[in-house]
Parts: sequence; C-alpha cells; structure tokens
Amino acid sequence: MCLIFHPYEPELCIADKDSYSLWDEHGNLQSTHSNDNLSQTHITALHYLNAHDVSLLLVGSDDGAVRVWRNYSSSSRELVTAFQALGDGLPSTKGAGMVLDWDQDSTTLIASGDVRVIRIWDTEQERKIMDMPTGADNPVTSLSTDHEGSLLVAGCGDGTVRVYDRRLPPSDCRIMTLRGHNSWVVNVHLEVRDPGPEHLAPHHQHGCRCHSYGRAPCI
Repeated sequence: MCLIFHPYEPELCIADKDSYSLWDEHGNLQSTHSNDNLSQTHITALHYLNAHDVSLLLVGSDDGAVRVWRNYSSSSRELVTAFQALGDGLPSTKGAGMVLDWDQDSTTLIASGDVRVIRIWDTEQERKIMDMPTGADNPVTSLSTDHEGSLLVAGCGDGTVRVYDRRLPPSDCRIMTLRGHNSWVVNVHLEVRDPGPEHLAPHHQHGCRCHSYGRAPCI
C-alpha cells in the first residue's frame, strides 16, 4: 500500500495492489478506480503532477510501468500517457518495486527500485536523460531531490543513504554514502537550507535520523 496527500486540496489518495481510492478530509471514501495493471503487478508509487493547477495523478507499478491519469477521480477519467520507466530487474517479490520522485519545476521524473540504476526522465521531451549507477547491492527504497537540478538522495535496503550530484557524469555522480543503520530506509526527504542541505531518513526499525552534508555522521 502507498498513499499521498494532495498538497493544495483536502484529498488523500491511497493505492493497494492494482487500484487507487480518493478520500476527503472527513475520512469519507469518494471513489475507487482500477489502474489497469497487468496481472501479478502492484502499485508502489503515487505522485500528483501539476498540483497547483489542473492536477494529474501519476501511478507507478512494480513492473516499471508509469500511468498518468487526468480527471483521475471521475468515472470519465482519461489516460494521458503510459510508458516503461524501468525495465530489467523488475518485479521482485521482496523488493521495493519501483520508487519515484517528481520535480515539478523541471518536469523531471526520477525512477529506481529493484534495479542498479537511478533513471532520470525529461517528461516534456519524453526522453531518458541519464542512468546513474546506484553503487548498491540492495534496492533503492526511496528518493528525494533538491528540485534545483543538482542534488539527489536515495535511501537503500541496506540502511545506507547515498547522495548524488546530477550535474556530474554518471560514473562520478555518487558523492557521498551515509551509514547510520543496517535496516531498510523507509523514506528520505531532502531540504536545502542555509548553511547547507540536510535530509531526514526514517528507518524501518530505528526511527528517524537527520544528516547534514557538512558533517557525515548522523545528528
């Protein structure tokens, strides 16, 4: 199961195996819709696109497929586009499936999961920009960007948090590996603030850690 709150509207979207549901702020179910998944695949990622204007709903599945829905809460919803964001290595019965992060400012989609790369897509031009090797033997479990086109952090199944600079060549883009736990990283969030960027990394068994890039140890 995965869920996401709409950033501007009182709406919660919850996805189970192959469908998503919309709930209001009072806990009332508004509608439920199939994602038209292939058999034996599961939804593992949700994102709102263009949330400040006419919202679209992006749904990612553990087979690497992405679908974008317009009028996603209506019976007359429309499939805007669908494509294969990831290929080899998916799906996995015990992995993360596919994890996604969306950069609204650059309309960039970042995808990873049970693969050994982080793939960056330019959605306006509908083309792959680059593949960045994760350098990890475990799946990527969460992603977060600074939304300025430079830093990207990935939480991994071995408890590491890996920092990448998207401006560098793929072979040199991993600039830091932070090791605070041995357990699965549930989520990461990157926030840029003075005097430097920080991120939060909640772990499966040991709570939440905050890292500052000026200091490698956990705070």
